[in-house]
Amino acid sequence: MSTWPMVLVDDAMNAALEKATAVFESTKTSRVDVIDINNAVGRVLAQDVVASSPHPAFVASIMDGYAYKSDATVEDNFFKLVESACSRAGAPWTDGTLKTSECAYVTTGARVPNGCDTVAPEEECSVRGDVVTITSASARPPGKWTRAVGSDIASGHALLSKRARVSAFDVGILRFESTSVATFRLPTVAVFSTGDEVGVVADESSKIIDTNAPMLVALCEQEHTQCLFSEIVRDDKSALVSAFTKALADTECDVLITSGGVSMGDRDLVKSVIEELGGEIHFGRLAMKPGKPCTFATIPRMKGDVRPLLVFALPGNPVSAAVTFTLVVAPCLRALSGDINPKPRRIPCEVAHNIQLDAERAEYHRATLDWSGSARLPKATSTGGQISSRLLSMRSADVLLELPKGPGTVSAGSTVSALIISDVRQSSLFAAKLETPSSPSLSLHNASARGAVPLVSVFDDACCDGSMRNLKRAVGLEEDVRRKCREQGSAVDSLSTVYIFSDGASTHVALTETARTDELTRAMTSTLTRLGNASVAKQITRRAYARVGLVGNPSDGYGGKCIAASIANYYAESVLMPTPGTSKIKFVPGPYDGNEYASFEDMATYIEQHGVDGGIRLLKSLCYNIHRYCLDTHQNIDRSRGGFTLSYTSNIPKQTGLSGSSGIIISAMACVIAFYGLDIPKEHRPSLALRVEHDVGINAGPMDRVIQVEGGVVHMDFSQKREPPSKSSGAPLVVHGTYTHLNSSKLPKLYLVWAENPSDSGKTHSTVKQRWNEGDETVRNGMLSCATLCDAYVEALERGAPTARFAEIMNENWNLRRLMFGDSALGELNLKMMQMIRECGCGGKFTGSGGAAIAVCPNGEEQFEILRRACEASGFNIEVVRIAEHSEC
Repeated sequence: MSTWPMVLVDDAMNAALEKATAVFESTKTSRVDVIDINNAVGRVLAQDVVASSPHPAFVASIMDGYAYKSDATVEDNFFKLVESACSRAGAPWTDGTLKTSECAYVTTGARVPNGCDTVAPEEECSVRGDVVTITSASARPPGKWTRAVGSDIASGHALLSKRARVSAFDVGILRFESTSVATFRLPTVAVFSTGDEVGVVADESSKIIDTNAPMLVALCEQEHTQCLFSEIVRDDKSALVSAFTKALADTECDVLITSGGVSMGDRDLVKSVIEELGGEIHFGRLAMKPGKPCTFATIPRMKGDVRPLLVFALPGNPVSAAVTFTLVVAPCLRALSGDINPKPRRIPCEVAHNIQLDAERAEYHRATLDWSGSARLPKATSTGGQISSRLLSMRSADVLLELPKGPGTVSAGSTVSALIISDVRQSSLFAAKLETPSSPSLSLHNASARGAVPLVSVFDDACCDGSMRNLKRAVGLEEDVRRKCREQGSAVDSLSTVYIFSDGASTHVALTETARTDELTRAMTSTLTRLGNASVAKQITRRAYARVGLVGNPSDGYGGKCIAASIANYYAESVLMPTPGTSKIKFVPGPYDGNEYASFEDMATYIEQHGVDGGIRLLKSLCYNIHRYCLDTHQNIDRSRGGFTLSYTSNIPKQTGLSGSSGIIISAMACVIAFYGLDIPKEHRPSLALRVEHDVGINAGPMDRVIQVEGGVVHMDFSQKREPPSKSSGAPLVVHGTYTHLNSSKLPKLYLVWAENPSDSGKTHSTVKQRWNEGDETVRNGMLSCATLCDAYVEALERGAPTARFAEIMNENWNLRRLMFGDSALGELNLKMMQMIRECGCGGKFTGSGGAAIAVCPNGEEQFEILRRACEASGFNIEVVRIAEHSEC
């Protein structure tokens, strides 16, 4: 079993980009090269390029013809031709000034002679001897057929901005100013293919051709990155260490890219080599298909070099290597080149056929695009077999379809997001040429043609479903607008046609044939607003991170003190999708709301892990309690905003005391507050969340909800009773603490240890609450001592105490909990986990009420390696804790 949690692709990309950007920012001064502009394509500019002079620098003719003064008063438009004043491109006449009755011949691009401001094309003039007759010269405005000084580029105009990537067109623009330009140097990489089975030639017994290295080198070149060297390395630890050391020793090398050796086999040695060289692995698996084993790490270099070596260890299968390169490596190479927009470009498209979803992981499905006909979006067709060894599936691919994990299928006609991976100029996007622009509108009198026109609208797009219903709404709109106009005294008596547009599924009002008056515009806008069709509905997404109790808990639930941290390793995320035009509220079942099981035993196991009601009960109780809160605080819920659909997801391990339930509540609460624009102060939100959990029967204290709202690392003092900020008709708002944010950078390195299938964390509270209420001395004194440990923890932080001091405090916290709760309540698995941590010489305690522990290693990385191996042998997961400094809720 892998000890590395599966990380979402977006989180992995952001984590790697953060490191790559930090490397660039710390070294960008030394990365600047001044190069010839002819070598600048693909480079990123290191400075703004500003025009030091105008272009053109003179008034220039844009026609072959005759230059003259536009306000000249001459008889019958007769001008005297001054042949000596002829001005040609590159050979201007500058010896004097023409009189108002004179003209001169000029060629395209030539300087217009002094005294002239207009050019008449040669075909509009007749010449007899030295007399030129110009047709309608008196009606021609000044400046006709000329370019003014600086009309293309004004002096001081910004030609190109710093951090822009230079295109072929930009080279021409740069030439206005100089023949050289300051750019950031190209990133540099080393590429290794690992494996005893790969070679430069294949044989029938064991060797296969190494396709990965040449492909990865080519992909790097495509990203304007220089490859320093490329090698094949055997599945041998000493060979791998030697190869990695070579990359580390090369001071020019920014990035090391490997393929193979990162899975679970006994010859998959890359991760262990990284750790042996002092590297830090930031993620070791991705929640994606293909490419799950993808790993990213940083390895420190020689003393004095602040740059770590960025290591991307990609899977060995060619498609997996190509896809993970595109999603994770390529953005980092762009960041290292100075690009400020390094992430992949995303477009919507429509799937042309049903695609089966993967039940375990999100899939990045290779597909081609077709934009023929009058389709609103390109149609995506799978490239065929998607097995990770079949590189041909990448050959014709234009995009990677971003498909969520299953169950079920994505039906033909569904709109999905896609990441562009091809140069669209070389792709299969062969749309037919439109000889004339097609009309964006469609008369109600020809509704049978719906769906055959592109989506173009004067008003903002609407967000509704049900084409027939909306067609009726359009008819209703005509009547409503006509009535409003009559009431306001407008002459608009009827609208001959209300134009609509359609995407084949929805029909939306856009414009009328009647001349638009102010009254008509106001009436239509008002009606569209009333119908909920005035603006695009934008989904609201909020994320609440898991939390760990560092010290003090469980005294937080007993009027004591605690210190907790919000961690970015895991989170719950809620999505609220507005549904304008309807007042309906819909709750979407999430990952904890299964209603279909493979067998009776699977059903029993699922309910044991997730409960009878799952997660949707939390959303229902939350919205009910928000409604109660608004009644108590005399707030009106703005029902004109329409209804919504509320869904959730979570990757927080269940029943580990990491606040999975409250994460769902806190994130969903933030969505509802944002949707309705409610005034629920931050200090009230933990109380509201706690009330929700109490209503559904979850045993909980205030710490989880406070830290998920606050973020970072917080000291919480609940010992001073004070009046809650608001009263409720139901349960009171009970959270009444004083919160102090602590500096997370002073924390020792923290490790999260957890079990895959622990018992319900809430059960470990046992009878302690009852004994507390009865005045049991063991519980009372134990809770007081837990709270006192918080003061010792803060003091250790402030003076920069060694890790051993934090281990001592955490161990004492665990001892007190064990004394109060007893081994039978804590459970065999929890005791085994804590005993293992102690036997490794580490300090540790529960993160919450059981199922997971937070640990520190007083003797550093060597001790962590001992703990890691112990976890692997005992079936526990372990990972480095990443603090989530800021809350989205």
